[in-house]
Amino acid sequence: MTGLMENHPELMEAFLDEVVEDPRIEVGNHDWNSIIHAFCKAGRIEDARRTFRRMVFLQFEPNDQTYLSMINGYVLAEKYFLVLMLWNDVKQKLSADGHKGIKFDHNLVDAFLYAMVKGGFFDAVIQVVEKANEMKIFVDKWRYKQAFMETHKKLKVAKLRKRNFRKMEALVAFKNWAGLNA
Repeated sequence: MTGLMENHPELMEAFLDEVVEDPRIEVGNHDWNSIIHAFCKAGRIEDARRTFRRMVFLQFEPNDQTYLSMINGYVLAEKYFLVLMLWNDVKQKLSADGHKGIKFDHNLVDAFLYAMVKGGFFDAVIQVVEKANEMKIFVDKWRYKQAFMETHKKLKVAKLRKRNFRKMEALVAFKNWAGLNA
């Protein structure tokens, strides 16, 4: 099965689609996560998204590993807006059913923060930081300072102020949190 996953994740997906109806075979989240991870690793983001949607449609609850694989795939493809959409989904699940199925831990916080800093979604970055503080998860600011400097070092607050006040406020809040205003 391992070779099948690494070289041809679509074969594993087809196999899983066949056995999901068979009551003799137990299919779990780890099977879906393996397929999603393989697609993301191969850079086949649309296939990973399709598999993710199919997983949810068949009433398998995505867990932290599912979200980590999807975030890493989106970062690899530089599709940061889709990470923001995942954050909205996770945020809704965390507030609705009290962390059921999702282990919101340091790895997930780190993945969300890195992707959203790279994507420039500073309002969402602050939301993740607040949720992490609420759940007593340590956040190391150094990595996000580096990501900001690599991606947005020429971003000027005055220029942003003219276009969108809310984005400017979020950027200033992020810079204050990360210690970049000194």
